[in-house]
Amino acid sequence: MIRSIIVAASLLCVSYAAQAQGMFINPFEERSLGQQGHKAALEKSGGLYQDKVLADYVAAIGSKAAHTTARHPEAFVFSLTADPELNAFARMGGFIYINVGALVWINDEAELAALLGHEVGHATSRHMAHYINRKNVATGLTRLSRLRRGATDEDMKEKKVKATLLLLEYGRDNEYESDDIAFSAVVKMGLDPMGTPRMLNQLVNRSNLFKAFSGENASEKETPDFLRSHPPSVDRVRRSLGKVSSLEDVANSKFAYRDRYLDAIDGISLPGMQMTGAEPSRLTVISVQPGDTLESLGDRMVIPGPPGQLTLMAINGLNSEADLKAGMRLKLLVGN
Repeated sequence: MIRSIIVAASLLCVSYAAQAQGMFINPFEERSLGQQGHKAALEKSGGLYQDKVLADYVAAIGSKAAHTTARHPEAFVFSLTADPELNAFARMGGFIYINVGALVWINDEAELAALLGHEVGHATSRHMAHYINRKNVATGLTRLSRLRRGATDEDMKEKKVKATLLLLEYGRDNEYESDDIAFSAVVKMGLDPMGTPRMLNQLVNRSNLFKAFSGENASEKETPDFLRSHPPSVDRVRRSLGKVSSLEDVANSKFAYRDRYLDAIDGISLPGMQMTGAEPSRLTVISVQPGDTLESLGDRMVIPGPPGQLTLMAINGLNSEADLKAGMRLKLLVGN
């Protein structure tokens, strides 16, 4: 009886502590926390990218994606950062960040809408707040279990491992949910529904390129699926393709606006990227001429030769020489 009272009192203390520490975050607190961390998030990503026209273009696509799903889409803030690496992320309260380096990997407006729609999905589903809540609850319960008579260090280690795996599983579910929201946003915007699997496939291409440059053996070095916070990108591509095949009528949603997108990003300036080393570069859009080959175009890249060819294929989503057609527009990374 006394032990039960002690446990009940401990649970009550955890509940009060949870509220005091913001364990259960409401939307107003999320917005406040997002605003407080906005400056730091920008600084961590190299600050804002200094091209207002391009930033406004990206924000406009993001706003359209938000209007397809958010209750208060006007509250979203989209920031184009100067970070040259492939990444986009959402912070609490509707603050969305996309690195200028991510635009190198995107090939049309449908893909851009999918990427931004994915981050909008994280925000509208309040994934960050729910993650913090779950993490704090898991921490509180783990500490509470120390009060259990006879609890050993091994018991505590086992509980921590179980809690970590549950959080990772929750993170993977969040990615799938955000992929679904992105897919829905692309379709509602009247864009090509294949934009979502194409965008996700670019994540696969980025991963494969990194492995090729780093010499990693994927079968030996890759993190096991169950220890990932994100599900494998290949699985996400397959899942997204399944959603495309389930659509009954896509005749009116085939617009990718590739040329408009390429016009918008032509001339992007980038500091040294992970895949090019310390070499700064500039993205330029060219039209393939008769006689152009992957080798000749790869030699125009900031990193010429075979590495340039691999990078050229990856950022443009090409699989082989056969994909190269006269008149098609491609992105090159050239020296400044």
